[in-house]
Amino acid sequence: MILSGLAAAAALGLATAEVGDGWDLSVDPAHDRIGAGVAFEGGVHLTVQCERGSLDVDLGGMSATAGSSFDLETTRSDGVARVSWWRQHPDAPVLTTSNVRQARFFRAGGRMVFSSPTGDARPGRLEMPLPTDSTNLDRVLTACRLPLVDPRDALVDVGDLLLERPRLDIRGNVSRGGDLSRVKAIMVQLSCIVRDGALAECQSDFEVPSMPREVAAAARLGRATAEGANGHVLKLSDPAAAEGRVVNISVTGLQIVRQPF
Repeated sequence: MILSGLAAAAALGLATAEVGDGWDLSVDPAHDRIGAGVAFEGGVHLTVQCERGSLDVDLGGMSATAGSSFDLETTRSDGVARVSWWRQHPDAPVLTTSNVRQARFFRAGGRMVFSSPTGDARPGRLEMPLPTDSTNLDRVLTACRLPLVDPRDALVDVGDLLLERPRLDIRGNVSRGGDLSRVKAIMVQLSCIVRDGALAECQSDFEVPSMPREVAAAARLGRATAEGANGHVLKLSDPAAAEGRVVNISVTGLQIVRQPF
């Protein structure tokens, strides 16, 4: 699926749109929410938001088929590029599933180019200037307890060498004893290195939910999920070229929350 809004937005003059010196900051203490955003002509906006410990990165005002998922390449003004996986649900913004690294990628600022992968049947391209002052964006990352830099951000993403996204399961999710339990959704964002065509050196970069009282339990699931991902064989178009690249994966499932009688 390709964002038809890329071509349409460019026609509206977004390629020459200018923004202020910094990201616009919004704070909503009642809902434990803080966000940083940039608005462009034509109703398109980019938002990075932390709400109750969960980070989201979305492109609003873009047109895409509801329920679709697709790769989108982002190239910074310094020439560094990364490919990330995005999806859209009905009546919702376009969200990336590798939001932590994508948000940090935006910190450099300057002109960002969003484009569909090479060879796509309906190619699209959109240039958007982002603020070079990342102060407010940094506040959002810090609110979600995320580091502003990570060594793996400098690695080349495996990107379009993946023929199929890895399908992994949440691990270590067991309720013990006679406690009553409730179930809630959880997401673990992993980063792994490609070694001999398989996932290796996997680590959990972020877990949702990540509210203070749930941090320890979510972190345990994150570690278990990362350990379980090691050795997962990937479907690659060029295994040799993929060697040593990073893979960012969002794993979703259910968390069993123990409750005493």
